[in-house]
Amino acid sequence: MFGKSRVGPLGIRELILESAVGVLVSNGLSTFSLSSVASRAEISSGALFTHFPTRTALVGEMCKYLFDKLEKEFVKVEIDPNSTPGDRVEDLIDAVVGIYSDTRMLAALELYGACRTDQDLSKFLSEIDRERSPHHVNLAELIISAPHVSHDEIARFVHLVVFSVQGMALDSLANRDPQIAQVLRDYLVELGRKLVEPHA
Repeated sequence: MFGKSRVGPLGIRELILESAVGVLVSNGLSTFSLSSVASRAEISSGALFTHFPTRTALVGEMCKYLFDKLEKEFVKVEIDPNSTPGDRVEDLIDAVVGIYSDTRMLAALELYGACRTDQDLSKFLSEIDRERSPHHVNLAELIISAPHVSHDEIARFVHLVVFSVQGMALDSLANRDPQIAQVLRDYLVELGRKLVEPHA
């Protein structure tokens, strides 16, 4: 069977999603197609259509798959639990910057730009964001471990960090000025330390 040797332990669905991420990273969304994904996965178009009948279905599931994968990698980042809350905030910000510097995440950000003209994709990504946002806040709260800081304060800071770093990542695609990224990173760290370190 065509492509059988490529499936291995991944399973056909995961192989398709991995291949879809590879096509997006290599070629961008403008040339992303079911046939290009099938070709990269070395399977027939019919086999791909069995799992993903439309481009939108594949793009939506690929996005969820990619974010799940990046989040698992993020959770594995080692942050010293014995360090100060300020140091943990700095490590957390650096971990977020690292995720958004990943070529897979930069490629995924292209999907958000496509939402302007693709309502189905916009709906799918909105649902993913709604699901993940509270989880990200709870994870940050657990990592920072600063009981004197309220849940709402942590939530506001997490959203500030995520949206700032997303903007920085988009800017890097056109500008690639590392000084701008460093200034923003340092400012977020300064704000974070002021938030979590007890006032004298």
